[in-house]
Amino acid sequence: MKNQVKKDDYKLLFKRFTLKHEFFTHIVPVPAAIYYSIITLQKFDSITIYTLIISGITSATILLILGTIVRYYYLKKIFSYLIPTENYQIKKELLFLPYFEAILIMIRWVIGVIQAHVFFALALKYFTNEFDWRNHITSIPLILFIIPIEMAGHFLITENEIRKYFQTNILKTLTITEKHKHINIFLQILFFIFSLVNMPIILFLSMNYFSTENFHLKNITLHMITITLILLYPLLHISYYIAKKIRINIQQIKKSLEEVSKSNFDEKLGMLSYDEFGELAIYINKIIDKLKEMYYSLVYLNKNLEKKVEERTRELQESLQKIQELKTQQDADYFLTTLLLKPFVNSYIENDKINQVLEYNFFIKQKKEFFFKKNSIEIGGDYCSFDEVQLKNKTYLFFINADAMGKSIQGAGGILVLGSMIQSALQRNKFFKEDQMLSPEHWLRELFIQMHKTLETFQGTMFITAVFGLIDVESMSLYYMNADHPPPVLVRNKEAFFLNPQNNLSKLGLMIEKKSLFIHTYQLQQDDIFFIGSDGKDDIELPNGNMNENEFLFLDILNQSNYTLNDIYKLIQLNGKIKDDLSLLRIRVLEKPSIEGQKLMNQKKEILNLMTKNHLNKEIYEKIFQELKYYIDLIPLDNKMLSLYAQIAFKLKHFSEAIEAIERLLMREPQNSSFLLIASKFYNKLKNNYLDNHLSHYISSVVNG
Repeated sequence: MKNQVKKDDYKLLFKRFTLKHEFFTHIVPVPAAIYYSIITLQKFDSITIYTLIISGITSATILLILGTIVRYYYLKKIFSYLIPTENYQIKKELLFLPYFEAILIMIRWVIGVIQAHVFFALALKYFTNEFDWRNHITSIPLILFIIPIEMAGHFLITENEIRKYFQTNILKTLTITEKHKHINIFLQILFFIFSLVNMPIILFLSMNYFSTENFHLKNITLHMITITLILLYPLLHISYYIAKKIRINIQQIKKSLEEVSKSNFDEKLGMLSYDEFGELAIYINKIIDKLKEMYYSLVYLNKNLEKKVEERTRELQESLQKIQELKTQQDADYFLTTLLLKPFVNSYIENDKINQVLEYNFFIKQKKEFFFKKNSIEIGGDYCSFDEVQLKNKTYLFFINADAMGKSIQGAGGILVLGSMIQSALQRNKFFKEDQMLSPEHWLRELFIQMHKTLETFQGTMFITAVFGLIDVESMSLYYMNADHPPPVLVRNKEAFFLNPQNNLSKLGLMIEKKSLFIHTYQLQQDDIFFIGSDGKDDIELPNGNMNENEFLFLDILNQSNYTLNDIYKLIQLNGKIKDDLSLLRIRVLEKPSIEGQKLMNQKKEILNLMTKNHLNKEIYEKIFQELKYYIDLIPLDNKMLSLYAQIAFKLKHFSEAIEAIERLLMREPQNSSFLLIASKFYNKLKNNYLDNHLSHYISSVVNG
């Protein structure tokens, strides 16, 4: 456990700073400055030299004492904030201390050099009654090459000592929440390099100037070598501290991320400096907090699911156990991620009702391929899966094809997040009756919003394109949503064509509005083949070296194939080199929809005939309502009859059924004026009464939007 901040800590810091700062300054830079001043004297008699030395030492001593006093009282003032609510103020002031020390040493040198030359001029005048301005012009290059080195040294020494102090107490992980000005790390390192390069340049130029006939400097090469050797210590000192500053910050980030990989979210980064490393620590800590929250939310959810969820959990635990065994191997990171992805991929459903009428499979070829224990393994951001969904006592085949932003490990991370959200939604559908009472449109819409809201928390670092949907295995009604994914393709009577190529939603993770969501629908027939593919099927480098720009190339490939995924993949390879992850999902209708066509047509005519009667009483409306309900259950994609059903239900005050029906229509055709007019009538009549307890937001957003 970290120690509390003590009021007397300023004394400890004062001793450390004073010892290291003054040793750094007076062991080399001060003697170097005196030596430089001596060799540029115009007269080399003992009185002049001793006077210069005594003047320099006297000035340095005075400024040492004054600088020490300023440092002592400044540190004491910082620790005067010592109450629990003001710890952040102490850290804020300590983080600024390196800048303070750099400015302080600059002021000390400027005043010290001027003061030393004043003492020297007065003393020399007193003893020899002489004054030569050339003895004092050397102060300008002296200041120019000494001060940058001193500022860099004092800044790095102070920052290093502050960092050591933070490691011993609670100030390490304390975050400065308010915005602060900082010198970015690029400018800092640029200044440090300047301080190192500046010295020999100033020395060379100044000594060349002082060797002219107006001055009497001799043997400039020897003097330059001597001063450079004297200043070798601060040069090496500064270089060491620059490397140490970068190394410690990188080690701190590495250590924290290693702990997160072990599911330990309590190892936070310390904000140890006022630069990008400090800001990076704040942002990484926020990410760790988000991951911690998500991790424990998933743990809680897993503990409360039924037996089938426990089976999935065991699979994950087995994967995690393997991950722990392999964690020490640096080259196993990709392999560990592929183990985590396996529980989220489902290629077969144990449901005869689905398997008798639909043939479904998928193909995934990730761009990143690596070898682990002599096995070839792929990892990437493409994803496919199938599952069973029960809605309103009907069975649906759920399908998804997705492509997460980024290559290899980054894309796989997006699929991990997406897969966990989909599994959560599927498990809810298995165990919660209220979820099973939703219409397919409402279920898909809620799944889209859940996935989007979760990805939105990554603040623009994780986007996913996807096509996901449901197929009613009785009526063969297709419902799907397209989140900026390549449009699906339908093959009917051996002719391939795109479904709704222009009407796409935004990527998952981008800003959306609920009223902008819509569901695509399509009536499938026997022998129809439904394809979805990622953009890898189009991102092909042609034999001439150019990238494919023909958006209909995939349709041509389908028409040349036998419609099996392996054959399609081979034909894509023949057309060029695949440059991205590739995934293909295929669903084929094996049997005709279980609908008695002529009987339903007669039923539809009977409903319409009933509507033409002059005198419609409640009994007739109830009969129409029941007939429509049965008809729509068998042919759910007949929008005209669903619209009639909504109006009849509303007239009979079956408000829940009416609202659900009009919402389904608006999700299919959000710009249909007839449906908007009906929704407006419902909303205007019910918004202050019945709708308060129902889903009024969607209708009001469309009507008022």
